[in-house]
Formats: sequence, C-alpha cells, structure tokens
Amino acid sequence: MEKLKTNLGFLGNKKDRIYVNIPGIDSDLLTIRVDNYKKAFKYLTDISINGKNQITDSISKSYNQFLAKQNLLYLDYDIQKEKNVRALNFFNNISPLPSRYSIQDKFKNYTIAIIGLGTLGTSLLQYLIQLGIKNFVLIDGDKVEKKNISHQRFYSLVDIGKAKVSVLKEKLPTICENINVVACNKYLSENNLFSKIIDKKLNAVFCAFDNANSDILRDIFDYCHEKNIIPYIAGYKRESVTAQLLSTRSIKSLITESDQYDIIKENSGVGYLGDMAAILLIRLWLQSIVSSADYGWDYLEYNLFSNKQSLVDNNVLNYYKIERNTTSNFFDKYILNPYIDKLYSEYLRTSQNQYKFEISTLLKKFKKKNNFVENTEERQYEKMLDHLTISYKDKIYSIQEFYYKVLAENQVPLKKYKEFYQKLYKVKSNALNVLKEKQKRIAKKYRKSISNSIEEIIDPIVINLNELYFENNKVDFIKYNLNYKYNYKMSLNDQIEKICHLDNFLPGYEMTQHIKYLFDHNFIDISRNNKNSFTILNQRQFDMNTVISFKNDISGLLNMAHEVGLNYFSSFVLDKKIVDNFSSYTRELFSFMNEILILYSSKNWKRKISYRELLEYLYRQISNPYSIDLYEEGIFTSKNTLDWTSILSTRRSITHRLNPNIKFTNFDVTNLNIVTNFGILFSERKLYLYPEMYLIAFFLVQKFLEEPLLYEKFINYLSQSNDLEYNTILNKVYGETVQGAIKKGGKALLSFLRNYGVDNGN
Repeated sequence: MEKLKTNLGFLGNKKDRIYVNIPGIDSDLLTIRVDNYKKAFKYLTDISINGKNQITDSISKSYNQFLAKQNLLYLDYDIQKEKNVRALNFFNNISPLPSRYSIQDKFKNYTIAIIGLGTLGTSLLQYLIQLGIKNFVLIDGDKVEKKNISHQRFYSLVDIGKAKVSVLKEKLPTICENINVVACNKYLSENNLFSKIIDKKLNAVFCAFDNANSDILRDIFDYCHEKNIIPYIAGYKRESVTAQLLSTRSIKSLITESDQYDIIKENSGVGYLGDMAAILLIRLWLQSIVSSADYGWDYLEYNLFSNKQSLVDNNVLNYYKIERNTTSNFFDKYILNPYIDKLYSEYLRTSQNQYKFEISTLLKKFKKKNNFVENTEERQYEKMLDHLTISYKDKIYSIQEFYYKVLAENQVPLKKYKEFYQKLYKVKSNALNVLKEKQKRIAKKYRKSISNSIEEIIDPIVINLNELYFENNKVDFIKYNLNYKYNYKMSLNDQIEKICHLDNFLPGYEMTQHIKYLFDHNFIDISRNNKNSFTILNQRQFDMNTVISFKNDISGLLNMAHEVGLNYFSSFVLDKKIVDNFSSYTRELFSFMNEILILYSSKNWKRKISYRELLEYLYRQISNPYSIDLYEEGIFTSKNTLDWTSILSTRRSITHRLNPNIKFTNFDVTNLNIVTNFGILFSERKLYLYPEMYLIAFFLVQKFLEEPLLYEKFINYLSQSNDLEYNTILNKVYGETVQGAIKKGGKALLSFLRNYGVDNGN
C-alpha cells in the first residue's frame, strides 16, 4: 500500500494552487495547479490526516499519479515487523526512491568496525544503532574509568575496571534487539595491527582512538583500500571537531609531534564535542549510502565558538569558512536573468547542448523555474528514443539508458548488443531526417571551416596515438565504447592539493591563492550533484564562477584542473568584460594548459597515473573528438545524397585513414552511432576544437617548463592586451604559427607519453 511521505506540509490559497513543502536533502516548495481546488484539497486532507496518509483510488487516480511522480509517496511497512520506525521515517525523507526500505535494506547485512570506544566511539555507536546497523566489530584495549562515566555513553559506575568492549557486548543486546557484537579487547600497535586481527567482511571502518601513529593508520588505510572499504577518522581538540576520509594525504596531516617526541597530555575536549565529531562522521558516511547526499566531501570541520565550518582541509588551503549567501533581488534582476536569457538565445541559435546544460544548472543552483520552451525537434526525437526499450536482468531500460548505464558498466552478452542495435535500426529514418535538416543549416559554415593544412599535421599525431592505444591492433565495433572506469581514486582534498602543488612545479604559478580566493567569495561550486562542469563570467563582480561535477578519479582531477585553469588564466585579463566574448578556442586553450601541467607534474607523484589510464584519457581528448569531427565534417560537407550508405562509407574512410594498421570487425554498426549521438544530430561543433587546442597547450606548457620566463611573458600579455585570440597569442608571445605550435605540441605529447610508458615499465 502506498502512503504519503511524512512531514509534508500542504497549504492552499483557496483559488487554484496548492503548495507542498517537500522533505529531503534538497527541500523545496512545490506548486500544484488544480482545476477544482476544493476537491483536491479535501482529498489531500483526507489522506494526510483522516486516512492516516493512506492513498486511495476512490477520489482521483490522477492526483495519486502526480504525487507518485513528485516522489511524495512511499511503500507502506509492517509496523509489527519493523521496530525501527523512526529510522525508516528519516530515510524516507532523504531517499530519492519511493520505498523507505531502499536504504534500510542495505543495513541488514552491514558490519561496521569502530576502533576506540571512548567519547567519540560510543557516540558513534549509538547513532549507528539508531540508523539501523545491527552488526559491529568493536576494538579497544581500554578499561572503564571513573572519569569516563559522565562523558561516554553506555558505561555506569558498576562497570569501572571492566573492559570497555566486554561491557558493550553485554549491554547492547539489552538496549536494541538483534545486535551482534564481535568484541576485540586489544590496543592497536605496530605489533598488533588492524589487518592481523580482522577476519570479518566489513562495510566501513571508523577510527575513533587517540594518539594514532602513522604505522597504525597506514595499515588501516592499506587494508581498507585492498578490501574496497571506506575508512573514516574523526577527532576534537579545544573547541574544534573534524571528520574526514582516511587517505594517504590525511594520514600525513594527522601525524603530530608525538611521533618524534614523548609528550604527556590529557584530552581537554568536553564530551559533547565527541557527539559533534560523531555527527560529522555520520554525515560523511551517509553520502556513500544516499546518492542525493553525495557532494564529494571528504573533510568536515566545525568550530563551536566561532561558528565556522569548512568543507576543505585547512592543510590544503589554510581555509576555514565557505559562505553560502542567498542571492539578492539585484543579482536576480540585473545579472542572473539577463545572463540566462543570453545563454538561451545562444542555444536557440546554435542548438549547442552546453548552453542548455548551463541554463539547467544555474536554474537549479539558484532555485529558479525553467520558463523556456525546449527545442521542439530535439524533444520529439528524445521522446521517440525513450519509447524504445530493452530488458536486461529483469529491468526495463530506454535505449539511451541501456547505452549509457548498462553497456558502460557491465559485461553484456553479445546477444544483447545485437538486440540493442536492432532497436536502433527502427529510428534510422528519423535520425536521417534530423541530419538532413542540420545539413541545410550548417553545410556552408563547415565547408568554410575546413583547413587541410591542419589535417596534414594532426593526422600523423593521431595515428601514432591510436597505435599506442589499440595494443592488439584489433577492434570489435559491437563492444567498442568509450566508457572507461579509472581505478586511481582521489578524494576532493587530494584533487585540490594536487592542483595547488602546481605552484611548486612552475615558478610564478599562484594556483593555491587563486583557489582560496574562489572559495572565499563563493565563486566555485563542487558537487557530485552538478550534472556538468562549466565556467562563466559573473557580470556583477566581473569574476569567473566555476561549477564542477565532482568525480573521485583521475578524470575528475583533470576536469577540475580544466575548469579552474580557465578561471585562473581569465583572472589575469585586465578588461574582464572581454572574457565573456572569448572564442571557444581561447577558452579551451586556457583550460588545457592547467590540465597538461597536472600531467607533467604527475611524474613526481609517489603513486603515478597508470600508463593505461593516461592513454585512455589522452585518446578521449585527442583521437576520439578528432575522428568524430572529421566524420561529421564528411557527412555535412558531402555533395552526395545523404543516406545511410554514404554515412557508413564516410565513417569507414575516416576510420581507416586514422587507423591504417588496425583490423576492424562488425563495422556496419558504426553508422548507427549517430542515432544516440545528440552532439552530431543537433549541436554545432567547432572543428578540431579539442585536439587542436590540446596540442597547442602541450606546446605552451613545454615552453613554460623549458623557459619559466615565458610564463611570465604570457601572463603580462594577458594583463595588457585586448586581443586574446589564440593565434595572436602564439604570434605575439612566442613568434609561432598555429601550424607550427600544433606540430611541436604533437611531438611534445608523443614524447611525454612514450617516456611515461618507459618509466612505468610499458
């Protein structure tokens, strides 16, 4: 039986609207327009109060469907069977899923390890029990002392002198039923390591012990890394509490003078600080459970008396407070709305999806409604694809969902691949009509953009890169896709730290100071919940705003470096007004320079990027977009009749041109790639944008590293000139042509890649 979610607040204006306050992480006020106000409000009253939230079909199915679509319903539970109703109600509100059991079910077989059972550890234990965790591994060699009684939960005067873990093992089943405790009455030490005493499968590890030394922490981290478990650590001193993911970076920052000296000290913190630290830990942990709560945070700090908070480790930026200010009416009227209008007009003019992404992200960030009419042609085609479904493992997916979710993440049987392509054949004619409409719009522009001299330079570079990438010289196009999972995982703070370390890598670089400035003024927004990353000009302050979609891997680091790079180099431009009119080429050049500096600096990392991951990334930045650009150019500039035979022929010729020594199978399915590629179908591309600018950026970075004074010359030019086209910069600062810079950049790229491969044993 479906019921209304708890804590819904309905309010009617007695005319045509009903307002509902939606609970959850991103709570908002939803407006429902109704034709019959009295009837609708009576129904909501009946199911909210009189009917004890139970949905009925007796009045209106349409209302029920609406409530379900807005995620305001949950599946009923058996109150006799389920004792932890409060936890269910809690997860009901924060879960994006209609069933409140979705999160609670995950906990049934969870086993959590807590190391240290003092103030922090016992508070954490109680909160985890409240949330529904039943299985624990508790590790502590300490005994209950008199001083513990007032500050640490579960212990009483009769427990003094007893082992803490023994007391908890005995008491917890009397507090909550079905609690299972593995008690380990031991202190962790260099001779008694965590990895040696654990023989159970764990889902998380919480470090809540005092005076941790580096060997113990590294052992815990290494064990968790090997078993794919997230380790957490928290602590408090004086009036400040912290919680963070345990990482190699955090271990270094946690090591104190006690590693070098014998120090006599007593914990000066008050008990409730342990509660606060436990709450911060729970907040970090929940983001691994609840997708809508995952902002990519790996560090939280709160100061009790100054009321300051930090989401970024102060050891990275020496920074404590990130303010989230509400937008003013002035900002809305004179800055935000005009900018969105401008983006929307560009979207209508060019059909480039990047403008739509920026609009949707800004509207969501500033909680504005989307009043724009979508591109009708595009929406119709999207709906058509949505109606094409394919079943896999008892679930129904749309064609696009299957491509982006299933094929990207699973080893799918060949039979399913073939079924997928059979479905795509059904919309070939529709896709062809869209392509013909686009051809009418942009053919002349594409023909005008062709530069054979550039192709002659880039082609050999891409051919070399492709031969390194396709190791066995064979490609099966049915199973070929670019959805690669990077194994090198990096936390938010790790990524920020690596970008800040560019200051030490290139003399004169001031990236740490710049990132701190962005945080100080709320000019940067980093979250997993951001669908896309982009950087725009703030028309009010004439500073750049950066939005980053966080990913905890190498691609995420380079994406962050990309956006921050654009923001950083744009900050040097004297007249900020011209920043808004940068060509796409200049924007990408600024972005790629910072990204490539990261690649060069990675040679000095203790743990380096694997050669395979580096190849994967560079292939996606250069080879793949270049191939698609040539393919698209060939389609839209062809004077032959546009049909699927000519499309396949174009694809085949481009593929063989860039991969002369590679054998391809199942080539015929490649003509269907267009069917799900909205970029080719609707967006207007800048030919060779990514590869061309990437190679020029490689040239510039190599120049910076060879002659650091050229970096200073480059910055001075940005500060003094209004002509910021990339070809002018190359000419004025370096005395180089575009063709020359691409050629030299290609040599720098291949040299870097081959040296990197040799250094990594490849």
